[in-house]
Amino acid sequence: MTPSSCIDFAFAGQDSLFVFGWLVERGGAVLQGVQLRGEAGPIDLAGHLYRFPRPDVASLWAQDDETVARDYGVGIAVQLEQPLRADGRLALSFVLSDGTSSEIEAALSTDEDRFAEFVAGQADRLERLFAALDETEARRLRNVAGLPDPDQADAALGFPAPQIDLVCFLTATTLLVIGHSLDPEIEAIGVRMRANGTLLRFRRADLRQPMASEGAGCFVGLVTLESPPAADEELVLYLSAKTTLWPKPLGLAGSTANGFAALERHLQVSDPNTQLVILEEVARATPHWQITAADALRLGALWRAAVHRLPTTVDRADLGLRLITDLVHPVGGQGVFLVGWALLDRDVVRSVSFRVPESPEVEIWRDWISHQRPDVWQALKREGAHLPSDELGFTCFVGQPIARGQKSAYLVVHCRSGLSLRMKLDLPAAPHDPVETLRPILSSFNPAHRDLRALLDRHIGPAVQAAWSVRKRPAGEPVVAEFGAPAANPEVSLVIPLYGRFDFIEFQMTQFVDDPFVRGSDIIYVVDDPAIYDQTRQACLEVSRFFEVPFRLVYARRNAGFAAATNLGASLARGRYILMMNSDVMPKRPGWLDELVAAHRALPDPGAVAPKLIYEDGSVQHAGMQFMRMPAWGGLWVNDHPHKGQPNLAAAEPVEFLALTGACLLLRTTLWRELDGLSEDYIIGDFEDSDLCLRILEGGRRNWLLPAIELYHLERQSQDRIGDTEWRRNLSLYNCWMHTRRWDEAIARRVEAR
Repeated sequence: MTPSSCIDFAFAGQDSLFVFGWLVERGGAVLQGVQLRGEAGPIDLAGHLYRFPRPDVASLWAQDDETVARDYGVGIAVQLEQPLRADGRLALSFVLSDGTSSEIEAALSTDEDRFAEFVAGQADRLERLFAALDETEARRLRNVAGLPDPDQADAALGFPAPQIDLVCFLTATTLLVIGHSLDPEIEAIGVRMRANGTLLRFRRADLRQPMASEGAGCFVGLVTLESPPAADEELVLYLSAKTTLWPKPLGLAGSTANGFAALERHLQVSDPNTQLVILEEVARATPHWQITAADALRLGALWRAAVHRLPTTVDRADLGLRLITDLVHPVGGQGVFLVGWALLDRDVVRSVSFRVPESPEVEIWRDWISHQRPDVWQALKREGAHLPSDELGFTCFVGQPIARGQKSAYLVVHCRSGLSLRMKLDLPAAPHDPVETLRPILSSFNPAHRDLRALLDRHIGPAVQAAWSVRKRPAGEPVVAEFGAPAANPEVSLVIPLYGRFDFIEFQMTQFVDDPFVRGSDIIYVVDDPAIYDQTRQACLEVSRFFEVPFRLVYARRNAGFAAATNLGASLARGRYILMMNSDVMPKRPGWLDELVAAHRALPDPGAVAPKLIYEDGSVQHAGMQFMRMPAWGGLWVNDHPHKGQPNLAAAEPVEFLALTGACLLLRTTLWRELDGLSEDYIIGDFEDSDLCLRILEGGRRNWLLPAIELYHLERQSQDRIGDTEWRRNLSLYNCWMHTRRWDEAIARRVEAR
């Protein structure tokens, strides 16, 4: 009579075969041998066949009178001279005592993870197999199957068995297990419920965390149960180091009550790095909606306390790892700007991440931009360190929002071995003045950087944009003071921002006073500097009394920037035209303004018109603008002033240009408002004018230079309080970058067409 058989699991290693199943003999014939069928002919495995009790199978065949009463379990464990063919199938022949055979085929796995999971789930049944063997055979089979000898496993591996430090429930169905082992290969596999044999795998396959200070590995596991365990439920933890498994019963007495309190007590004896390993995993596996508000607060407090105790550097000379920050700069709640240096071996380090307590981890190493640090290179060279590159410095903007009042964050260096090292970042309070937020960012890099465009694209640009985007807008209505009776129906509104200096008002009035057209215009001075407002207002009283030229003084109550100040003044304009004018631009003669207006009316498709601007010595300062790529700046388009500094050659005819300077620029008020004025995305006073001119061109109008009309321009003397040239130069570079990002394609198209 044909026997019944089943292969529960078959695994082929590199040079081994493991088979676990059952066979029920019927009709008096008993199993005498087994053969492995293959292309090279059958292989006799009779010497590697083991029988053992299978109560689960016996219960199914208890009522069958034809069965032969014996152990039904079948195990095969053999080391092969040649690996099996990797076709995913196993073919066996069971040879019976009556000369017949029973053929069976089964799936053959080569997946070590599946093998480990199967062994963990069948450990009880495998123990019955070992009990049926003599000591020598049992030990040999354990070795092939990858199971520890209860007496020899620890000594054979050279490490003590893993220890369980804490078992508790954080929620009714979330089990936390923390332990340690000296074996660096330890990894948690899962928890099996003894009552029904279900194997519950950890949420993450590899939870190794070697502790640098103690040389031991801390493993952290969280398991989600389908329902809360019964009071008498027994859980068994299965841990593995490569293929060696340890079943560990978990005592649950009292563990379901106040799990976070138990966790807090456990953390008190751990170093801050290990504390954060545990807290990060707890936060990942227990969403805030699954825990009470009190436990969430407790978790956050533990997290922040652990970060506070971290070192401020990573310095592991034994691993060749060093990480130092020179600048940790919060950017208006929108992120953190980091500058520092690092010595990181890519064979050792897997990633570097930024993290704020109770927030997700952000990987930064792949994205940061490196730069030369000769000072660090020389110091490390003297120490004999191996330096694969001279680019040890790094710059990185981490665009992760930072809550108000957040005082610290941290970096995590993840090593390929499983080790992770953490360092604290102290977060200073962000400056209230957006310019002071920008200054450290723009002072942090050299325009000669080898990869300047990538640095601007990925870090400097986004950081500056983030800082500038959250600046506070002027609150309430602006302060407006009128000096003299305003003109009833002005043709032009002159909008003149003031920053740093107010004495230019008097100089301009000496020229305005003798020009009837200007006297009848709407003159608006906009104070964009709180430091000079009181003095400016006092000076205006004297200027108005002496020159008797009507004008208004507008104050926005704070420094809003050149574009915002100009837009504020233009919003109050009464004239049919708006003239943007710098306070350091001086008319050369009367009649210049009405000539600008007349030319605008006469020229075809006029958008904006501008006069020629000259220096005090008569040389050219502005005679139109053109765009030119800068290869040294990664191909950014710069605003070039042709003929700047050259002798002033006579020219009378209007000339069309792609762009004109905003130092003195006239356009219709209706067009200004249609275009929504100057873009306030640029900072302090660069590229707003060319941006406006390009928008005019895109609308189908043209920009004209009028070389016959000349005014003096002292150039940037109205901005002499902006500060050191390095950060101001880099600010212009940022504005250039943003202008190029916005207009690259349009500029290229128009330059090529010309």
